[in-house]
Amino acid sequence: LGGFRSESAAAALRDVIAANPKTPHLLGSALKSLGRTRQPNVVDVIAPHVHTGPTWADIVAGRALAGLAETRDADVFPHLFEAAGAAHRPRVRAAAFAALAELASHISAQNNIVREFLVDVLVEGGFRESLAAIDALKTLGDSKALAALDTVHATAADGRVMRMAFEAATSIRRTGKALGVARQAQQRAEEVAREQAELRVR
Repeated sequence: LGGFRSESAAAALRDVIAANPKTPHLLGSALKSLGRTRQPNVVDVIAPHVHTGPTWADIVAGRALAGLAETRDADVFPHLFEAAGAAHRPRVRAAAFAALAELASHISAQNNIVREFLVDVLVEGGFRESLAAIDALKTLGDSKALAALDTVHATAADGRVMRMAFEAATSIRRTGKALGVARQAQQRAEEVAREQAELRVR
């Protein structure tokens, strides 16, 4: 139902959530799908589930955070930053990092704030937090995070952190090169169009 951005789809998902499904997987899936409908007031339904008690792998809170990111609504950033705080359980924080990166990748005005937050976590956080922050930075794809990722790759005490930092930096560099090639091709196409227009005028 999340693939249908209509009020009827949102209403059906609200009914599923209101029925309090017995399995956390079903509830979590409904929460994420509700966010994907991007209908008015869905945030009010999804957000309280971020603070639900522990479930298997914190799947309900995690899917609720993913659902908030799916709304593509800048107003949910405060919810995500709050869930990313140190007071929350590690899996909830990791899901919040991922949601922040996902949402910021679509709302560029928040890109710098999210990147700086994730870099701070990467530098100062523990093992689990660092891995989650690296994964989120990879999703964000911001080349301004490369210096921090390269430093972690060179200095981290744990090999898994070093490897993930290297892989994230490599992914960001490849994406940047691909975008650069695309921009060059677009610029060349625009130049050719201008040249043809000038020839027609002559």
